[in-house]
Amino acid sequence: MQWKHLLTTRNDIEASLVEGVLAGADIPVAKVKSALGVLLTAVMGPNVEVKLMVPADRYEEAKSLLEELELPEPDEAD
Repeated sequence: MQWKHLLTTRNDIEASLVEGVLAGADIPVAKVKSALGVLLTAVMGPNVEVKLMVPADRYEEAKSLLEELELPEPDEAD
C-alpha cells in the first residue's frame, strides 16, 4: 500500500482529533514523527509535530473531508 502525506499537525492532540474524523470515514491513518520528535515527546509531552499519512488512493477523499469540516487544509508535501 502506498501512503501519502496529508497533513502535519502541531501536536499529538490535534493529530488524534484529525485521526478520529478520518477513522469515522473508514480512512486508515498513520502517524509519523521524526526520531527527534519521539525523543522530544518524552521530554515535552504531546507538543511535537506529527505527520499524518493516508493511503494514496484515499488521499483526495481525506482532503475533501477535512475541507468540508473546515479543519486545517492538507498541504501538498510528499
